[in-house]
Amino acid sequence: MPKEYDCLVIGAGSAGMVAAAQAAAMGVRTAITEKWKLGGDCPNRACIPTKALLHSAKLLSQFKQAEKYGIVAENVSFDWRKVQAWKNKVVLERTKYESEETLKSQGIDLFWGQTSFVSPTQVKVGNTSLTARKIIITAGSQPAVFPIEGLEKVGYITSNEAVELKRLPKSIMIVGAGAVGVEFAQILIRFGVDVTVFEAASHIIPAADMETAQALGKFLAKQGIKFYVNAKVLKFEKGGELKKATVDLGKGKTKEFTAEEVMMATGRRPDFDVLNIEAARVETTKKGIIVDDTLKTSMSNIYAAGDITGVMQFTHMATYQAVYATYNALTKKEPQKVNYRVVPWVAFSDPEIAGVGMTEEQLKEKGIKYEKSIFEFKNLGKSSTQDEYDGFVKLLVDPEKQILGGFIVGPEAGELIHEIVVAMAGNVPADVVGRAIFAYPTWSEAVGSAAAQL
Repeated sequence: MPKEYDCLVIGAGSAGMVAAAQAAAMGVRTAITEKWKLGGDCPNRACIPTKALLHSAKLLSQFKQAEKYGIVAENVSFDWRKVQAWKNKVVLERTKYESEETLKSQGIDLFWGQTSFVSPTQVKVGNTSLTARKIIITAGSQPAVFPIEGLEKVGYITSNEAVELKRLPKSIMIVGAGAVGVEFAQILIRFGVDVTVFEAASHIIPAADMETAQALGKFLAKQGIKFYVNAKVLKFEKGGELKKATVDLGKGKTKEFTAEEVMMATGRRPDFDVLNIEAARVETTKKGIIVDDTLKTSMSNIYAAGDITGVMQFTHMATYQAVYATYNALTKKEPQKVNYRVVPWVAFSDPEIAGVGMTEEQLKEKGIKYEKSIFEFKNLGKSSTQDEYDGFVKLLVDPEKQILGGFIVGPEAGELIHEIVVAMAGNVPADVVGRAIFAYPTWSEAVGSAAAQL
């Protein structure tokens, strides 16, 4: 006989752990399934480990320049095995909070194994059958690899393997210049790898505001990363001991590149291939499970949250959606609708790039009137004290000075963007932000100064 639950959560990643905890707190009998590791990708092989590696890479870069600031640091080098050990320590520290003991203490039953739908109300996990009144699918995503001639033959890595590299290649070609591709490009260039990045779009970080992303590309190019935009990889083949790529660079120009390794950083796809999702009878697209603004799928008893919905695949989006999906699945009250108007994103390069709201390109496409303000970090006192001058804060506002979008490239962009996030969420006009008093000397002054110009 199947084991019966009020709420079944499929996938114990960022969304799943939040959903299960909330369901249990709402007093219903809850179970969660997981085929890999508790916490999913973010703490185990994505957000947390990559940021640890970026931290090590930045320290190495800073120590190499220490003499400029009167610090004697001779013969600066690194031990890649110890860098990886540091990263693994960070991962262990973060994942200890996402344990079987934690789930047990919350009254949640955990089932290990691949989950497969039998019907819209029943699944199998290994040899165990489970039924549930409500099901929340939070199975996450996995790297998407675009089919390119010869790719399988020459071999490649994705972010999954890149974060666990036992040794560094001498050179690498990265296909895709989104946040993942850019972050790994910076990690590797600072540890001495020759890095070439191909991006099919017109600029790196394609989802970003073009002006801001192009500025980041110039800053990173100064560090040695070779970017090619509007570039389509046509094929891969062996080039002696190396891997060779034939790349269409546009305007009728084709060029060959070689490197020791190839990394595919071409986005992520929903991980429902092995869920036997057809048996659940929920509607899907290539991007993910279709949900409405309450996170309900086409089946009234099934909800979904996180990467598997294909909506802004960020950890903070996954946890946000999980809260709404769980509440709406289990409550008898009026369902709550999600609101994606103010969702920040960050790429943790150096300098960082961050954004929230609509880009200038989107505003033009929709015919929305806007004003623009840019304030450069080089004009701050903080810039002089830190010797960091690259970047700017960019604000886009409507005629009433309400902020439509904010974009930052520069130091601490990932932290500063939240000043704009709070203003947008609270409907605080830019001119009000500009009249606020910002401490001197701080990076935050750039946000205030950009707002004061409007």
